[in-house]
Amino acid sequence: MDTLQINEKPQKRKYYSRQVKRVTYYTLMLALPILQFCFFWVYVNFSSITMAFNSYKDGANGYIATFVGFDNFKVAFKKLGTDTYMITNSLKYFALHMLVGIPLALIFSYYIYKKMSGAGLFRVVLYMPHIISTLVFSLLFKYMVTNVYTTLMAEVTGEAVVLGLLDNPETQLATVLFFNVWIGFGTEVLLYSGTMSGISESIVESAELDVANRVQEFFYITLPMIYPTLTTFIITSVAGIVTNRLNLVSLYGNQANHLSSIGYYLFVAAQDPNLTLSSSSAFRLNYPALAAMGLIFTAIIFPLTWITRKLMQKYGPSAD
Repeated sequence: MDTLQINEKPQKRKYYSRQVKRVTYYTLMLALPILQFCFFWVYVNFSSITMAFNSYKDGANGYIATFVGFDNFKVAFKKLGTDTYMITNSLKYFALHMLVGIPLALIFSYYIYKKMSGAGLFRVVLYMPHIISTLVFSLLFKYMVTNVYTTLMAEVTGEAVVLGLLDNPETQLATVLFFNVWIGFGTEVLLYSGTMSGISESIVESAELDVANRVQEFFYITLPMIYPTLTTFIITSVAGIVTNRLNLVSLYGNQANHLSSIGYYLFVAAQDPNLTLSSSSAFRLNYPALAAMGLIFTAIIFPLTWITRKLMQKYGPSAD
């Protein structure tokens, strides 16, 4: 009996030692992302979060903060109810990117991956916007759809054309959306085609032996194998609904007006030199109301992004 107890003690010590090492390992692995979140989101946004629940008045030694609960959120909701176009424009771009941008990027990536005729040219042309600065490319595009377009159309029609595609109210939004889908092609095509090139040749050869055509190979072999990359782009697109500025700063400066997206509006509003802490109205927000609007969008987009991720993990194709 004594011998059995003696043998059990070293086993218990080994067990507890393994448990301690396991807990230590997981603690250290979780510490970095938690610390990063606390520093780069909570700490950086702490003043914005507190500002959203306060009002400020001029005092002898600066501004005096007063807790007002959700009053700033009411002002922000009124602004959103008045200027719904910013939400509509953001959703239009998201829908266009999901229904047109991503499918076309996948098709072109597959074309390049299979090294079909002209694949190298497609890779260069689609990635060209990222070779030069986005600002430079935006200015070049703006020149093409205004000066070049008006001159060309005048030559073709024989009549003077005053408004370019970015100036004509009937074509402004479509031109902006087209430009953003186009300029986003490069990164997606590069990553999709790069991921496709990592697919094992034995899997592809096995599909060819089973007489699978290009379409079947794409849907049953290629797409499941690159699904994690596709998931990443879709999740970032969902999160980008409230942050994407649609390159409107480069195309219009701070005068995009009814073309504004959510991200563009928040950026331009925060840069407004007339923005103050103390005054607010239905047409011009103050800093606390703007901070409250940011929290509103965060509260909406965070669970939406999380749900999107869970759904794609649950219902997406398997690489197995």
